[in-house]
Parts: sequence; structure tokens; C-alpha cells
Amino acid sequence: MGLFDEFKGFDVQEERRNGEEIKLIKLVCKKIIKGHVPEIIAEELDEDEEHIKRIYDAALKYAPDYDADKIFEELSKEKTVV
Repeated sequence: MGLFDEFKGFDVQEERRNGEEIKLIKLVCKKIIKGHVPEIIAEELDEDEEHIKRIYDAALKYAPDYDADKIFEELSKEKTVV
């Protein structure tokens, strides 16, 4: 058994993208707490407004805790349904 056998099926690029998305979700949540609306958040973070709106809508369901992992899971489910 080789040193990296357990890493088969582990997609480094996908994990990196997931990490970036969770970081974005956390930033959006911080902006929501400050009372910012999706349009302003998208402008401040230089992100697509529709994407920020999806994060925003999902995040509101988890207020006041704003659990980024749960929000990410919900958004991931949406992608698989579409």
C-alpha cells in the first residue's frame, strides 16, 4: 500500500473551490449582520450579484448563527437539483 493510496478520489481543485465558496459565504454573512443588501454586498466584494443573492437568501434561513457549512450544503444541493 502506497503513501497516497487513501487520496484516490480526492479532488484537490474541487476542495479548493469549496473552500473559496465557504470563505465567500462567511464574508457575505458578515455583511448581512452589518445590514447590507445583496446588491451592495456584490459591489463591495466584486462578485456576481445573482450568486450573492443566492448566498444571501440561503444565509437568511440560518440567522442569527449563519453556519457557513450548512449554507454551503444547501447551495450545493441546489446545484445538483438544477
